[in-house]
Amino acid sequence: MTEAIRNVELWKLIYEKYTAKGELIPSDLWTDIRVWTGIPPEEAQSMVEIVRKAYLEDIKYIKPVSELEKKANTVELEKIDKSEAISEEAIGRVILKDAGHIDVKDEATYKLAEAYLKVFAEKLGIKKKAEKEG
Repeated sequence: MTEAIRNVELWKLIYEKYTAKGELIPSDLWTDIRVWTGIPPEEAQSMVEIVRKAYLEDIKYIKPVSELEKKANTVELEKIDKSEAISEEAIGRVILKDAGHIDVKDEATYKLAEAYLKVFAEKLGIKKKAEKEG
């Protein structure tokens, strides 16, 4: 919300009730003006178009924030599950669906990862060159 809206209480109220939700300002805005300001109905009705025009002029360069953007800005980031994080010493990870993962960090874990890759090759019908030639 820009300074113009934050500094004018009536603009802030109109913005929060309508603009922020992506709604158009209704023709019966005078009823809200009456409630928010406490002025008599006749006075609110007589000034509604002046208020509407002034408000729209002040906010014409403000892009309304969509509900999705609001949620994205307010959603609390989930904590990282350290059991799922790749360890610092690992150079990579191989994951086999429904079987788990191997963090490759040395020769032994590399060989385990290679075994995982063989399972991939089997499922995909891929054979190594050496196996084809032999």
